[in-house]
Amino acid sequence: MDKEPNQNQMTEKASLNSHVMQLATAAFLYMGAAKLPGTEKVEVNLPMAKLTIDTLDMLKTKSEGNRTDDETSLLDDVLYQLRLTYVKAESAKPAAEQAKPTEDKPKPAKPEAPPADKPAEPPTPPADKPAEEPKPPEHPKQK
Repeated sequence: MDKEPNQNQMTEKASLNSHVMQLATAAFLYMGAAKLPGTEKVEVNLPMAKLTIDTLDMLKTKSEGNRTDDETSLLDDVLYQLRLTYVKAESAKPAAEQAKPTEDKPKPAKPEAPPADKPAEPPTPPADKPAEEPKPPEHPKQK
């Protein structure tokens, strides 16, 4: 018993072109090019848009030599349009969003220099070498 497909069922066979178009539609939605389905909201999620574009580029690379001319043309055109839209969306972001906050990391404390009237202590010798006898500090010549 074969049932007639209703409107909610997918009637198109799976193909590279349909998959490319699904991913492209998602990427355009992530870039705010259209309202989200079922809502009146336009949301921008550039990291997800970039991931989707990168996924399409990966599909192009992995399917090299196995595509028809139509599939290759569609992939090239879609990637071009997505990248162009992404660059425009990226440059349209407010300056405050583009500037990533920098963490104020405390700078490592510099070792304090000994006072000028007190000589520096000699460095500790490595464990495998015997310690040398410390020399007495030299005194400046008096005038």
